[in-house]
Amino acid sequence: PAALSIACQVELTSDESISNSSETSVPFDAATWEVGGTGIWDIGTPERLTPGVAGVYRVFAAVTFAADVDGYRRAAVRMNGTTSYIIGQHPCVSDAAKTTAFSGFRDLVFTATDYVELRVFHNAGAALNLLSGANETVFGLRGLPV
Repeated sequence: PAALSIACQVELTSDESISNSSETSVPFDAATWEVGGTGIWDIGTPERLTPGVAGVYRVFAAVTFAADVDGYRRAAVRMNGTTSYIIGQHPCVSDAAKTTAFSGFRDLVFTATDYVELRVFHNAGAALNLLSGANETVFGLRGLPV
C-alpha cells in the first residue's frame, strides 16, 4: 500500500527557554519542509501539527537541551491536548560543557481533525534552553502505508 503523501517538519530558529519542572509545549517558529498538504503547521498555533487527513503517521522529534549537569530531560508527543506518549527520557550529561540530545518517534492513528504537540520537561533547577539551528530541535510527521 502507498503511504499518505503528507509530511512536515518544523524547527526552532532561536533558542527556547523552558522553565524548571514544567512540562511545556514547544512553539516552533519555522517550517523546514511541508509536503502534500497546506496548513499542517500554522504560525497561529506554532506548537501544533495537524495533518488534516485521517491515517497512520510517524510523529518524530529531536531535542537538544543546553548543557547542565542536574536532573533529567524528557520529550513526549501529546495528541489533542490530552494523551501523551513519551518518546525519550534521559539523564543529563555529566560534563558541564556538553548538551543533552536525543530523538524518538511514535506511530499514531489520526482522524482528520487530530493534532499533536511536542512537550518537553526538565528538572535542572532553573530555566534551561532548547537549542536551535542545524537541526538541534525539530518536530515532524509523515504518513505511513497501512
